[in-house]
Amino acid sequence: MKVLEYTGLDTSRVKASYRKVADAIARNDFRAAQVKKLVNLSHGRFYRARLDDASRHR
Repeated sequence: MKVLEYTGLDTSRVKASYRKVADAIARNDFRAAQVKKLVNLSHGRFYRARLDDASRHR
């Protein structure tokens, strides 16, 4: 599976967590990546993954 990233996405503060999640997604291991499918989207399948609790609330 491919990971879609925003152009200019700054992952410097969560680099290790981001790499761990991206690697899990690439292996189709959604449980390890704590991935949830976003619903009610009409133009494809999109998912969100939690990197850590602190950066999630920003």
